[in-house]
Amino acid sequence: MQSALNHTFFWCQKEQLGINPTKTSIIPFTQRRKVQLKPLFLNQTQLVYSSEVKYLGFILDAKLNWNSHLQSVVQKGLNTLWVCSKTLGKRWGLKPSMIMWIYKTIVHPRTTYASLAWWPKTNEAAARDKLNKIQRTACIAITGAVRSTPTLALDAMLHLPRLDQFIKLEAEKSALWLKRTKTLLSGDLTGHLSILNEFAINPAIGICSDWMETVVNYDLPYDVFIPSRQEWEGGGPSVPTGSINFFTDGSKMNNLTGNGIYGPRTKISVHLGQWPTVFQAEIYAILECVLLCLRRQYRFAKICIFCDSQAALKSLNNYT
Repeated sequence: MQSALNHTFFWCQKEQLGINPTKTSIIPFTQRRKVQLKPLFLNQTQLVYSSEVKYLGFILDAKLNWNSHLQSVVQKGLNTLWVCSKTLGKRWGLKPSMIMWIYKTIVHPRTTYASLAWWPKTNEAAARDKLNKIQRTACIAITGAVRSTPTLALDAMLHLPRLDQFIKLEAEKSALWLKRTKTLLSGDLTGHLSILNEFAINPAIGICSDWMETVVNYDLPYDVFIPSRQEWEGGGPSVPTGSINFFTDGSKMNNLTGNGIYGPRTKISVHLGQWPTVFQAEIYAILECVLLCLRRQYRFAKICIFCDSQAALKSLNNYT
């Protein structure tokens, strides 16, 4: 470690950068009760050994038991709710829906930050009680219920999972992102990555999820044109003579998504359910239109597909 510190210091001098030794912490991660290590120096300044360190808002302790970080998470969550409580009362203040929005938008991200690393702490009963205290405080503020109302009843009425369960869910999402960027073997699924074992599929083979690998294609078999406002005001873009014209559209209304295709001998509407976005509906309509042309086996034809979504057109014009 001393050799690494010297190397770092000399490199910083060469690049005309400075290091503040008073802001540099040394923390040995070990379960030993007594640790005897030689002193370390940076620019002739002895560094102080520490039992915990805060890095990017995340507290790491020497034994990795996450007690300090859990305490910080609970305090931050309660402080946020106490600040928001000044805006409401039993019969006045913000609407319950707005308080719910504050809890989900502000408190949830603060409590689940870096959950992939410290989620095993939620397996302890004491830790679960501390975390659920945050959610109970929020539920009382949202519903205005009396203090004797059971916590589980409040969670059920507001359709909220327990906070420890929500932290595990966010950790699972982070683990899936990590799985997509790194090849993991079965022996890697220990510690905080053991949460991937929750899935009923061998993570070494692959996890079924809504994910597509990035593919690069520099030979696009089509051209994308986005006419300017002046062209539309002048009568619209010119269409090649004898071209086969199709019109596609996607929309979402009342939590239901669908798209449509109109053209020669074509009048199709597709129901896509409640989960797709309008962007996905627009892209899927263009895809169905292209597949329709392939099934009809158009040969040496000029085909024009009109779409009113610039986001869809610009994404199709990308090389990825």
